[in-house]
Amino acid sequence: MTLIDNHNPTRLHDEVVSETPSELITLGEMERRYVRQVLTAVSGNKTHAARILGIDRRSLYRRLEVPRDTTELKATISAAPDAS
Repeated sequence: MTLIDNHNPTRLHDEVVSETPSELITLGEMERRYVRQVLTAVSGNKTHAARILGIDRRSLYRRLEVPRDTTELKATISAAPDAS
């Protein structure tokens, strides 16, 4: 799926609306894909990508992180020994 076609918001809207509900992605995933697209456009230059996106480099790294599965996180928490 191409998120942005020449930075055309109409193209982005058409892509999202035309998909079936089971194929839709989260807003966070859409953001990560766009950040990766910008990075590709600037040949991986994170400083330049962050500048284009209007964020600092630290925020850029956070936006690239894939969130942990909440099921995995819940299992980790429930398996932790009780501190009491």
